[in-house]
Amino acid sequence: MSQRNCYAKFVSSPLCYGLIVGLVMLGVTGCGSSPESPALIADHHDQEVENFAEGVSTLRGHYETIRDALGEDDIDTAHDPIHQVGHLLESLKQLVDHVGLDADDKATAQAAIDKMFEAYGEVDKAIHGGQPVDYEAVREPLDQGMADLESVVQRAKSDH
Repeated sequence: MSQRNCYAKFVSSPLCYGLIVGLVMLGVTGCGSSPESPALIADHHDQEVENFAEGVSTLRGHYETIRDALGEDDIDTAHDPIHQVGHLLESLKQLVDHVGLDADDKATAQAAIDKMFEAYGEVDKAIHGGQPVDYEAVREPLDQGMADLESVVQRAKSDH
């Protein structure tokens, strides 16, 4: 096999592609990228969900873990779930268009996801910037976002 063919085969392999994508994502969204660009996207994909209701339920667990941990100033316990919640919110944002919601519920879900992503981003920015985390400053949009998403799920269940 010629050197050119060997190179082309390696570059086109899924492993190489995965490594390149991983390195790009690490550079773009990885932890410690900068305090101005919080790294909410998880480093692993264990938060991908295929079902909107299941995703909202998983989000509820992270929301409670983060809320309780930050209420006790336990940054270490909150840190990993904050990163997981970012990936989960991204997955939910993509699922909203595919779950058969009416226009109002779709808009409500998208707005809730955006508000929660922004609020968790503020928490993440404080953590990575070495600043104290003011959970009270983000409590309302997180509480409201969670309530809105759960209401959308309940309405979707009652429609079917």
